[in-house]
Amino acid sequence: MGQRIDSLQQSFYLAVKNIYTAFQERGEAETFVAKDTFGNEMAQVLLLNSNKRLLFFFSASNDEARNCGAMHFVIDQIIQQYCEKQEVFDFEGSNDKNLAFFYTGFGGTEQVYLHGRFSKFPKSFQRILKL
Repeated sequence: MGQRIDSLQQSFYLAVKNIYTAFQERGEAETFVAKDTFGNEMAQVLLLNSNKRLLFFFSASNDEARNCGAMHFVIDQIIQQYCEKQEVFDFEGSNDKNLAFFYTGFGGTEQVYLHGRFSKFPKSFQRILKL
């Protein structure tokens, strides 16, 4: 997907690597990989594992992986490994409807994260506007 999003610069991928490395140094990161019969990587998922929560931090796949269901296989392996540990598997959501639909196939449900509002209007004016 990153190849199709022009705004993702090399600095983004460096930040992903640095975050993953920091978690890995604490023993809270794992990589799951699907390979073809020749040992070439087709799909991979980087997971962060902290506070009883598995965070689907980053993933990558190629066209071959999409054609043979390699990402399905990787996610299924993650679920099988962790299903008895009562962990939350957080797919981190997506604005892409197809990707969100893909996650529901694994039991994913939409969860609204806490959010806040900020207004520069005085409180009396906020009540009138219902902000």
